Amino acid sequence: MQNAQQNRLPRAALMTALTVTLALISLFVPLLSLPASLVWALPTVILGTRVGSIKFAALSLVACTVLLTFAAGPIIAGALVLSSGVAALSLSFCLNCGKSSVATLFWTTLTSVVGKAAAFFLLYILAGKNVLAEAATTAESAFAILGQNSGDILFHLMPLIIVLMAFLETIVNFCLATRILRQMGVMPSLAKLPPFAEWKLPVYILYFFVLSIIGIYWGTTRDITLLHDVSLNIYLGTLLAGITEGAALIVCAAKHFSVRKIWLVLIFIVIFCSGLLTMVLAFTGLFDMYFDYRRRF
Repeated sequence: MQNAQQNRLPRAALMTALTVTLALISLFVPLLSLPASLVWALPTVILGTRVGSIKFAALSLVACTVLLTFAAGPIIAGALVLSSGVAALSLSFCLNCGKSSVATLFWTTLTSVVGKAAAFFLLYILAGKNVLAEAATTAESAFAILGQNSGDILFHLMPLIIVLMAFLETIVNFCLATRILRQMGVMPSLAKLPPFAEWKLPVYILYFFVLSIIGIYWGTTRDITLLHDVSLNIYLGTLLAGITEGAALIVCAAKHFSVRKIWLVLIFIVIFCSGLLTMVLAFTGLFDMYFDYRRRF
């Protein structure tokens, strides 16, 4: 037992050092900030799953927070750990418990959303920074340069943006962590995501889409700003889900009819270069949630 503990300590120290390095890159190296911000907590996931105990991952995250405090200050360090570190613990816990890929992605994304919201709140309360407002102002300036007047709409879409950021970060870390752990031979039976052609989203997304249209109409005609903003976020979120389902349907059809990959890529390029075709793809995906066209294949 004592030897096992001693073997875990060097791993924890190495993963903590790697985590701090990636976190510092995400904070201070602009060119690498985005990719580093997505994966800086990945070593924490690997550590917690590799040793089979979330305790070591949590202790590593605490040590990381202390070290980041000296480099970036306690508020930034705390916000960074809340934003991504807590979700890393959730992902490690789900992998250790052997949960399915869908359950793992759901609970980790939910944890990430809560953590990111808490990080924004911490920055606003303690540092006096309204991160959402600053981001919206920056986006509005960018839209003004491009001759557009709708940059402030991003402020109203921040809830959706936070959810998308959380999901992107979760799926990147899930795919990388499971791949690395399998190659290490530690947990070869980890749950895998199904092939993209088999992705099937729940039908209640279609119901939310219909309700969001009603909510946007009522919010606009009756001047209920909150209802309009919430419905707009749900509307765009369900459209993105429809695009994902529609793309999976096309991939499934391409496999069934033996379409070459180069033609499949060209089809997607044509679709996403046209706003009308993209909307057709989204509606096709939304109705596929109910009718399940892939059964015909």
